[in-house]
Amino acid sequence: MDRWPVPDSRGAVALAVELPPLGDGERLHLELPAVAGICRLRLDGAEIGQVGPSWTPLRVPLDEARGGERLELEVAPPPAGWPFAGFLPEVGAAPRGLWQGAFLARTGPAFFFARPRLRWRRGEAELDAVWDGPDDTELAVDAGEPVPWSPAEPRCGRITVRLLAGGRESDRAVLPAAARALRADGERLLLGGEPFRVRGLLHWGLYPELPGPDPEPDDLRRELREMRARGFNLLKCCLWIPPERFLAVCDEEGMPVWLEYPLWNRPLGRGLAPAYEEFLAHDAPHPCVVLRTFTCENDQRDARAAREIAGLVRELAPGTLCADNSGWLGHAHVADFDDEHPYLHPAQWPWYLERLRAARAARPRRPLLLGETMAADAVDEDSARLARAVRRDQAERLVRAFPEAGYVICGARDAPRAPLGLQDAAGRWKDPPEEWSWQVELAGGPPAAPWRPPEPPPAPDLPPGVEVSEVLDAPTLARLRAGARVLHPAGPRHDSWRTPEWLFW
Repeated sequence: MDRWPVPDSRGAVALAVELPPLGDGERLHLELPAVAGICRLRLDGAEIGQVGPSWTPLRVPLDEARGGERLELEVAPPPAGWPFAGFLPEVGAAPRGLWQGAFLARTGPAFFFARPRLRWRRGEAELDAVWDGPDDTELAVDAGEPVPWSPAEPRCGRITVRLLAGGRESDRAVLPAAARALRADGERLLLGGEPFRVRGLLHWGLYPELPGPDPEPDDLRRELREMRARGFNLLKCCLWIPPERFLAVCDEEGMPVWLEYPLWNRPLGRGLAPAYEEFLAHDAPHPCVVLRTFTCENDQRDARAAREIAGLVRELAPGTLCADNSGWLGHAHVADFDDEHPYLHPAQWPWYLERLRAARAARPRRPLLLGETMAADAVDEDSARLARAVRRDQAERLVRAFPEAGYVICGARDAPRAPLGLQDAAGRWKDPPEEWSWQVELAGGPPAAPWRPPEPPPAPDLPPGVEVSEVLDAPTLARLRAGARVLHPAGPRHDSWRTPEWLFW
């Protein structure tokens, strides 16, 4: 089988390519790793179909092609109401067109319609493959024992699945062959039998310099190593689905991934299970993906749909944990762990931990993961120092209160109008690794001695007429000029558990 990229296709919304000649018995396919919209296909001007939108790979047989034709592709925006647009459009960074490019593949007379699906169950491989070909087509599998995968030893073998037609190889697929084992043991997480205390970094897939969240493997490798140097041991992909090569690098680097599927501000209803099955076909072979949540901060979830999707995870991705909603304690229909998203002022943090302790006392003992937390803006050296102090204080207080708890700090990169990233919008790290040495130590458990934050920087010189107020009371409000902007705290929803103190959004 031959496979090659279509020139100038990455990020394209329209392109044309002349198809190569075909020999006797050869077949041609268009491979689209992802499509950010509806892709219409024309062959010598005649429309032959449309595909997308899709976060996961599509393989389109070009049965009408005989070689030498002109293939045209045009990508229109996704339809209004597509449930899996994710969060990137909210920050003006929606993937564009063919954001992972396009490829052509030439096979023999037998071919796979899609990449075969592999899962390991009790040391044995189960393979699902769908193909087309002549009557004498045979399936050949070159496989060994599954390789145990862990962050400390990120070994990953390969299984080659081939189609033979007339005794000759006609098509092939190469799949990761590794087995991970994450399980809950009371309030602990065990990964490969070893304690796993999550110290995660939230990633929205923001790469504004690219047409979508698809960095070059070497660039991603550097980013993951910079994360690890700062004590991060998990990457949470929040409301987007990473490309195949992204997950392959995480496999190789031993970086566990929490994958939060891109259902944002839309109901998790019945009828969505086939889409989640396609997502799982894409990510389940990768041992790095150890945690999954089906949606985020979502009150619109059907319990039967949640259980159906959880059943798919259990079947297709054994050795992993999941929850149907990442957001609030006790609000999931299916939950292998407790999840919270507290974004709080440091003065509120101790009170929140006491309230959380009381709330969890009457609940089943499960691991506690703060799936989004500890956001702090940093735009200069002084604010960066304060942001580090806030995050360290909250992280250390958390693990003193809940020694096995994990957390995911928000976030990886600055977003438009939200400079809360550990990297700026261009991907430059704001702090050197040594400023995060405390988190490297924290992965081993609670600190032995209390930590005192550094003294705050001196107050800046204020322009004439500007005053600082420690309170926002009625007399202060009366002195504000018309048109002044103030920050108003918003409380939790009535009669429901949310982060129970005032939230600053």
